[in-house]
Amino acid sequence: MKRDSLTVLIGQGLGLIRLGMCPNEVMERFPEEQGYEEWMGGNLNDSLLFHGLIFQFDRCNSKSPLPKSKLNRIVIHQRVDVVLFERPMTAWTRGELEKELSLRGYNSEEGAGGDLIVPEGMECSFDEDDRFVWAEIMKPEPETSANPESS
Repeated sequence: MKRDSLTVLIGQGLGLIRLGMCPNEVMERFPEEQGYEEWMGGNLNDSLLFHGLIFQFDRCNSKSPLPKSKLNRIVIHQRVDVVLFERPMTAWTRGELEKELSLRGYNSEEGAGGDLIVPEGMECSFDEDDRFVWAEIMKPEPETSANPESS
């Protein structure tokens, strides 16, 4: 898998993976070996797990996402080959990312716990030195406008 194939698409997906896909579609487009990592926590039967990534679906049974379930959230955790705005996610600081989001027409706000929330469909968390730790990609709230970059 090429490095540039893991580009964050705020509110839409990651690389070739799009929110709303079923598990088989995700597996076809993401040919890495699945595996659990300690940072992931528990109760993940609704998810497909990969190095530094969780693909979470809206419905599951006691073991895995259901075949017709839909991808509703992507979690990225310190994965060095994930890119946002032509730059590795792990290279962003909070201040740099806030500035870049603003330049590109995205809104951002501070959430509970200090996370950076982009209403267009992304949340980011940073460490005590304001370095990127993790992000979640999800569909935007219905009242949020579409991707400003496509306008």
